[in-house]
Amino acid sequence: MASARSLRIVLLGVVASCGARSQLEAPGPSSDAASPRDAGDFADAAPAPSESGADAQPQPTCTGGVVVDSATNPSFLALDATDLYFIDEGDPSVAADSSIGRCPKATGCAGASTETVVGGMNSPVGFAIDDTHLYWTELSSGAAFSCDKQSCQPLRLFTDGNDEPITVLADGALLDLLSYHAVETCPTGGCAAPQKLTSLTYGALVLAADASWIYYTEASPQGAPRGAVFACAKPACAGGPKAIATSLPAAPWGIAVDDASVFISIGGAAADPDGAGAILRCPKSGCNGAPEMLVAGRNHPTYLTADAERVYWIEDGSEAKGYADGAVAACAKSGCGGAARSVAERQYLPSAIAIDAGCVYWSTTGNTTSHGTIQRAPTAGL
Repeated sequence: MASARSLRIVLLGVVASCGARSQLEAPGPSSDAASPRDAGDFADAAPAPSESGADAQPQPTCTGGVVVDSATNPSFLALDATDLYFIDEGDPSVAADSSIGRCPKATGCAGASTETVVGGMNSPVGFAIDDTHLYWTELSSGAAFSCDKQSCQPLRLFTDGNDEPITVLADGALLDLLSYHAVETCPTGGCAAPQKLTSLTYGALVLAADASWIYYTEASPQGAPRGAVFACAKPACAGGPKAIATSLPAAPWGIAVDDASVFISIGGAAADPDGAGAILRCPKSGCNGAPEMLVAGRNHPTYLTADAERVYWIEDGSEAKGYADGAVAACAKSGCGGAARSVAERQYLPSAIAIDAGCVYWSTTGNTTSHGTIQRAPTAGL
């Protein structure tokens, strides 16, 4: 089984001729890995100044630091009101060694074992949750599964395997599924076969959704243009896909949406040179092939997320430094003058990112000498 980073490269390599960086070939995490914002051990974030008047709302606080350090190779994060869920990809030399773990957000699990919700998984490549259930996809079986959060008995959601599902979103009563060559849906309770919304010319990597649209990326073969972002109207892609951002100078790795905009990371592929990554913004109505550049000069940015104020992303770091200079960074959604704010530096191959009120979470890749970690940092003051 591949690591989160090598699996991401395998996925994009099918459509963009990217070279693989296996965790087994890479050096271990840097011994001088920096805490977020280079502040040493985390401390409680100070609440924002309180508002006056009857409408004042309590401000969320976040205790930063290592949340999970017992998982072999954590990735694919998901959060609910009380818990952090994650996929541990396990030991790549051991079959069916992946699992879903759970850790209380209030206390964290640093220095302790996490709860295993389900084990014995094969090649999980997508993960989502809703109020009651967990959902995941497996590349090896071409299937999607679900189970109840409290008593997990995995249920295969369709009997007809689709075209190697990559990403899954829990989208109300439906699951949105992204495979190499299609965008599909299936009811959360299961289906005989997923409903295909649209076929893809090249290959896809990530999904995002709002109340009315499903957004997805396509990465074309090496050469210009490298990729695009499209959207399908729910529930059945009536009228066909709508182009959001086209002719991107590098393959899109991550997307996130808010009420008005789509945020895109590019330049995360192994074939892209160090320092060629960027974070882009495009109105949901489309940007005629010319998205706004929020931040440039980044080292292989991959997945991203957003809250009410900022967009956050993870970066693999530079090949020249053995990816020991991976990072977590942020930028105001309205723009940050091209200068990203540092959340954490010297992170070894960050593999996933998620956010809730007051906290940004990320995972780092494990290897043959040390486990990966899940960490968090307060968003206040960025």
